Amino acid sequence: MSEGGGVSLLELLDSIIERVNSLRSMFFILILGSMILSPAAIILSLIVIFHPLILFLLMRQQPFLAWIL
Repeated sequence: MSEGGGVSLLELLDSIIERVNSLRSMFFILILGSMILSPAAIILSLIVIFHPLILFLLMRQQPFLAWIL
């Protein structure tokens, strides 16, 4: 603590560095998750759209939605 009761410069820098390190790991997890989930979602959506049986079942249940696809 400095004499005015505030936070010293070193303590402030230390807290900023700790915050950046915690955010860096969180962003790494976010990026890794998006790299895994994005292709999986694209592949699943292509299977749902282009598979004939799924389109046939959708046509029987929801004809309007099937015509949109």
